[in-house]
Amino acid sequence: MQISPRPGGDSPSPRHERGEITLTELLVAAPIALILLTATLTLQLASGREQQRTENRVQTLVEQRQGLERMTRELREASSITPTSSVAVDAVAWLRPPGGGPSVQRRVHYDCSHQDCERSEGPAGGDLGAPAVVIPSVLNADVFDFQPDLVNPTYVTITLEVAVKGANNPISLHDGVALRNLTNES
Repeated sequence: MQISPRPGGDSPSPRHERGEITLTELLVAAPIALILLTATLTLQLASGREQQRTENRVQTLVEQRQGLERMTRELREASSITPTSSVAVDAVAWLRPPGGGPSVQRRVHYDCSHQDCERSEGPAGGDLGAPAVVIPSVLNADVFDFQPDLVNPTYVTITLEVAVKGANNPISLHDGVALRNLTNES
């Protein structure tokens, strides 16, 4: 038994058999495709912005961590230390010269009072050279905390809050240094 299609109903038209589409089908499909394309591009742009923010945060974290590690390493090697405030410290530490060779005693000064932590270096007992920024964009006012007190410190805590380009929340870094190499000459 053969079933015949309903009049005006379900049988495919000769156009569909040839792979053609009607104007009505095109007018329905085009806006749907445009909506899907717009949604895809919007997601891609949002993803790109988030990736840039993440890259800025990671780059800032790596740079600030390197600066903090340098500070803690030099303070740990200090044979004398002179705390000047909660944002500055002066120390004499054993440092390797840039070209290599044995360590020599050098005067190192860290000053974090102008939204950047700057490092100056010079000969022990001599004048300091030009400062170089070690950690930029410091937001907090108190960076160094000397324990048990400013007169005879045996431990230094360093706390930094650093601004990140394109972000609302800063990166917080916290480290401490036992002043194990201090001599009685400080």
